[in-house]
Amino acid sequence: MSRFPKNHVIGSSCNLDSTRFHYLVVEKRGLHPSSCHGCVLGEHGDSTVSVWSVVNVAGVGLQQLSPDIGTAQDKENWKDIHKMVADSAYEVIKLKGYSNWAIGLSVAELTESIGKNLKQICLVSSMVKGMYGIEDEVFLSRYSVQTI
Repeated sequence: MSRFPKNHVIGSSCNLDSTRFHYLVVEKRGLHPSSCHGCVLGEHGDSTVSVWSVVNVAGVGLQQLSPDIGTAQDKENWKDIHKMVADSAYEVIKLKGYSNWAIGLSVAELTESIGKNLKQICLVSSMVKGMYGIEDEVFLSRYSVQTI
């Protein structure tokens, strides 16, 4: 609709949910945030998908440390983290009546990364028509290095 080139249009994707997910994973493991990476994909909120296969602690896959993660045999209840992320917006709205601050901070982080050309790897949604065999105009969550 904007008529901008498709590589100039992004969405915040699950950037906020991934930040919440990351926070909860490092809190559960008692780690410094820079020692762990992970994300969720999909739409914001209760339709997110925790991508356990890409969560790593100092480069080691979390699934190697907790092989049952994401399965019915998971004794550490990692699925609770996904539920907390998916339900977090509802919890914030219940407590405050709105949830605009967190998404505002998330968008500010993306804007700073682009504006200052920080070359950070950010989770954004972008048009993938013509990629991955997709011929329709679809925006998907994916990692992207934002450069000017």
